[in-house]
Amino acid sequence: MAIKKSVVDEFVVPGLVGYWLGASAHALQTAGFTGLWSPNPQSEVAARYRKATVYGELRVGVYAASPQDSRIVMTAKANVDNVYALFRSPGRRIIEAFRTSLLGRAG
Repeated sequence: MAIKKSVVDEFVVPGLVGYWLGASAHALQTAGFTGLWSPNPQSEVAARYRKATVYGELRVGVYAASPQDSRIVMTAKANVDNVYALFRSPGRRIIEAFRTSLLGRAG
């Protein structure tokens, strides 16, 4: 049985929830995530991430932060029972792959 650890990160972006929810789904596909599903079609999208050294999943929640802004909350759950996890957090790598695809850069 794999040992998993969760990492949570969030940021606020200008724009409506509907726009960022669609952009998040597209960013997941573009970044190489698979098995896209929506735990809550109104505000969440999730997918699996499988690369040579990282295996896990990411849930992205998009919520209204204000009438003009959206809060994007990313929860990555990844296997940490391998030697590569000693050097860099697999959950962080999953979040960075999504953020880079969504925003065009890690930030």
